[in-house]
Amino acid sequence: MRPVTRADVRYSYAPGCPVAPRQLRKLRVSYWGFDGDVHRGTLIVAHWAVAPVRAAFRGAFRDRFKVRKIRPVERYYRGSRAGMAKSDARSMRADNTSAFNCRYATGSSRFSAHSWGDAVEVNPRENPHVLGGRTYPPNGARFADRGRKHKGMLRAGSAMTKVMRKRGWTWGGTYRSPDYQHFSRTGR
Repeated sequence: MRPVTRADVRYSYAPGCPVAPRQLRKLRVSYWGFDGDVHRGTLIVAHWAVAPVRAAFRGAFRDRFKVRKIRPVERYYRGSRAGMAKSDARSMRADNTSAFNCRYATGSSRFSAHSWGDAVEVNPRENPHVLGGRTYPPNGARFADRGRKHKGMLRAGSAMTKVMRKRGWTWGGTYRSPDYQHFSRTGR
């Protein structure tokens, strides 16, 4: 694990973001893919988020929890403030698990917890955000019904959810407008 450089977050960081690149770290994690094989992915998180995020992914790995893919959101970015929401939408549509992205909270003009590097989105399609009658990402609408069981779905009893709660992080599945993909240190 190493500190992040400005080149690592060329598009996902912009002047005015609440953390500087030097406060972020590249965290490599192993995960079980939907194909049943072990893969490695990279999350960019705040230096203070490394221990809980690493522990959560270790718990998920031991539990053989399936993850579609883990790539920095940088791969889905096109730059500029107008690109903030688009990068997030592209990453979610691709069912990408990610962390840091200096962007606004969905439906808001305030920075998301992802802008601090202390929030993680896990399998957004299988764990959609349901807000104001809309589902984010739209291709996750069929997974909004949590009565269904499908690989990659987070639940209150999932290893990852338990580890994050134990570390003081909240799971968005408990929010009034459920955000099943979301974990954050701040509860937002």
